[in-house]
Amino acid sequence: MTLWPRFVCAVTAINLVPIVAGAYFTVDGTSVYHRTPMFTVGMLAIALAMAVNIALIVANRKRLGNRSSIALASCLFVVLTAAIAQPFFYGLNLGVLATSICAVIVLGEMQHNTTDLLLARERQLSHARRALAESRLSIATSQISPHFLGNVLNAIYYQCLTDPQEAAKSIELLSGHMNNASRAMLDDACAPISEELSHVRDYLELRHAMSPDKVRYAIDAPVEGFDVPPLSVITLVENAVDHGLIPQKNGGTIHVSTRELDTCFEVEALDDGIGFDTPRSPADDHLHVGLVNTRFRVANMCAGDLLVTSSPGGGTKAVIRIPKPVED
Repeated sequence: MTLWPRFVCAVTAINLVPIVAGAYFTVDGTSVYHRTPMFTVGMLAIALAMAVNIALIVANRKRLGNRSSIALASCLFVVLTAAIAQPFFYGLNLGVLATSICAVIVLGEMQHNTTDLLLARERQLSHARRALAESRLSIATSQISPHFLGNVLNAIYYQCLTDPQEAAKSIELLSGHMNNASRAMLDDACAPISEELSHVRDYLELRHAMSPDKVRYAIDAPVEGFDVPPLSVITLVENAVDHGLIPQKNGGTIHVSTRELDTCFEVEALDDGIGFDTPRSPADDHLHVGLVNTRFRVANMCAGDLLVTSSPGGGTKAVIRIPKPVED
């Protein structure tokens, strides 16, 4: 504690003792109030303490903020004025008036602070909503990027020459995939895991049709009954295929599964692709952005988390954890 607060506390304590002891005023047997010669000294002591408090507020105005400093200083100035003027007014308690004025000032400052907190909270929510919309749009557009569409259409072109029925199936899968991505651009709510896995199955079937020698998959999802952000699982699958399986000479397999734990549900995308060094940011910007956006959406839409572990040559495991609802 610095010198000034100690001084203020000492002055306040010294001033309370005479009040209790009757050194400032007395009340006779007929309940009549009488001041003693020490009354003026007591008021000056109160005024001195208020003046020191005002000086403390001025010295710390940057930390308190201009508005709070003005409000606190105004309250103390009212008390200071009342203490100086009280010896000249007998029978009128200026302390009560000063206290009432201070109460109004404090209530007004509290109202301003509450309003500021609400506005700050609204700005934070607005920023979060905007960030969610941007991440949703980024993920959705990545599913229908020109590079992806070009590769799919090129594969369908050769299927038309060799296997028209397979080409028709690929066109149907591509159409469904694009419709899913388009709906995700407009959907703010989480989707049932069964719906998300249906999209994942169609996407993997399409990628397998494009690269049958490199993309193999298995889906084991016995646990349903929970929701995930739209396109969250398919983004993990896309990263696994494009950055894990396709660059590998003989391709690989991605295994998608769900399970239920005591406190949460999990969706896992496990591949045996080339992997990457997780302590460092992935070298590919698209991979990095996709994981960041997915983690952000899982956290803000479902209060969940995304855990990614990988190692060069050891494949990648990405797990989305969705907490169970808390029972009342």
